[in-house]
Order: sequence, then C-alpha cells, then structure tokens
Amino acid sequence: MRNAASTATPIAGPAARPITTTTSTVTSTVTTAATHTAAQVACPAVVTEALGAVSTGAELLQKESPTVLDSSVLEILGEDPSENIQYGKEIRKELANRLEHIATTGLSKEVRKELLEAYLIPANCTKIDAPLMNAEIKAAVTDVLTKRDKGIEMRQKQLACAISGLARVINTEIESSEKNNERLKQLMDIGRILCDVQHSESVTRRNFAIYSIKKDLKDHITNTKIDKYLFGEELAETLKTAKAVSKSGTELKVKSQVRSVKTFTPTSNLNWRARAPARRQQGPQRNREPAHRSSTPGPSSRHTRTPRHGNSSKTSQPPQRQQRRR
Repeated sequence: MRNAASTATPIAGPAARPITTTTSTVTSTVTTAATHTAAQVACPAVVTEALGAVSTGAELLQKESPTVLDSSVLEILGEDPSENIQYGKEIRKELANRLEHIATTGLSKEVRKELLEAYLIPANCTKIDAPLMNAEIKAAVTDVLTKRDKGIEMRQKQLACAISGLARVINTEIESSEKNNERLKQLMDIGRILCDVQHSESVTRRNFAIYSIKKDLKDHITNTKIDKYLFGEELAETLKTAKAVSKSGTELKVKSQVRSVKTFTPTSNLNWRARAPARRQQGPQRNREPAHRSSTPGPSSRHTRTPRHGNSSKTSQPPQRQQRRR
C-alpha cells in the first residue's frame, strides 16, 4: 500500500514521467486556481486588467530602480539646493493648520478690525506705529505715489498691532514672579524681528517719496530721522536750511565770463542791400559810357567838357569820371 502523503500521477504522452507532489501543494494550488477562476467569472475584465497593472508596475520598479551615486560623485556635483531649506521643530497640528490658513487666505475685514481695536499702541511707545507722511512731501509727490504710500502705511498699522500684542505678553512675563528667561528671550527675539520689518517698510516709503524731490534738497531730506512723521517733525526747518544753503552756494560760485561776439546789424532800411565786391576783369578793359547822357545831341567824345561857373575864359578841366551804378 502506497503512502498517503505522496501520490504518483502519470502524464500521458511520449515523454511521460511520474511526478510526485505533496498533498499540501496540491491543495494550495487547487485553492488558488479556484479563487482566480471565481474572480474571473465574477468580473473577468477588471481582474485581468488589475493583474496586468500589478505585474507591469513590478517590472518597471525593477528596471527603473536608481543607482546610488558614490560620495565622490556627489562631491563633484556640489550641494543640493533643495536640501538647504531647514525647518524647526514641529508644532501642534491644530495650531499649524490655523496659521497656514490665515497666511494663505488672509483675515476678513471684520476680524481684522477687531484685532486692530483689541491691541492698541502703548501710550509710551507710539513710535512703533506707522509714521505719517509729512504735509510738505505729500504736496510734492504724485497721486500714484500717494496711493502706494497709503497701502504700505496700512500694512505698517497691522505690524504695529502685532508688536503691541507681543509687547503685552513680554511685559506680563517680565512682571511675573516665576518668569521663564528662555521664553522671555524667544518673545523678545520675535519683537526685534517685527520692529525691524516696521523700519524697513518706513525706509521703502521714504525712497519712493525722495524720488520725486529736487536734487538740491535730497541730501538734506535723506539725513532726517524717522519719528512720528516719515521725514521727522522738524522737516520745515530742514527745508529752510536747505534752501539757504543752496542760495549761498549759488552766490559763492564764480560766474563764467562769456566772450562778446560782434554781430553786424543791418540799417533800418529793410530794402538795403550790401554792395557786392568788385570783380577784377581779365583782359583789356573797355571804356564805358557815362550812366547819364545829355538830352541834347552833340559830338561824341570820351569826356564832356563843361565850362566852370564864374570864369568862362579859362579852359575847362575834365570832370571826374562817373561810375555806373550797379
């Protein structure tokens, strides 16, 4: 009697050989085949497509697996710029979601107004607020620059509100009997950053305004300091000083002497015409007749002799040759 754990299955054909399989292998093979057959019967197209996609994906993963580069090659390529961004320690997910939402979509007008009213500027720290534009500068700049300045001023007001709220927390931490110096340092660092951003915005507003100012006054206006106003409270005195300096400099300059060039001025007669220079004639000159002849006919002669008045007995001298008018 044969062993139950193994059976010999003859295969028909010319090269028939006995194949021995275990009972467990046969059982698993039959079960797998039955499962695939049932699935194909239920939805043959979907199952066939899924099996093909899985096999194709496995082949692609095997073919496209990247080769790990050597450290020497990475050193030649240099640092990866995408890995230079460093992030800090993670915060609570609930807090992160709310901060990211506000940073990408902003606040509504109602909420923004409530926050501005809730965190007012401290009475003894008014210079953290957005500085006002000086009236003298506002009258000199264009309407486009005025609108741009107004937009930056509104952002500065929101920054001042944030600085005020942070200042309250820092003040509370300082006055606490159980103060945490590490937390106090972090809060103060944040306050420094916000105040520096406020100053940068003020400098940007000043640069836009100075662009429209006269060159003689730019140097004096640039040296002013920011306080309650963008160009300082003493801007009027600064402008007076600048004008006085400019006037004094003009008076001290040596005037350049301009050489006077004589110009020919024609006579009052508009029909006057300058006499053309006489041309020198080449060859034998011809004698020309006088411009005006006597109305009475007489013998033709080169010179007409006329008796002098008062003494007719003396021989008359020939008169001067009359020139022809051109």
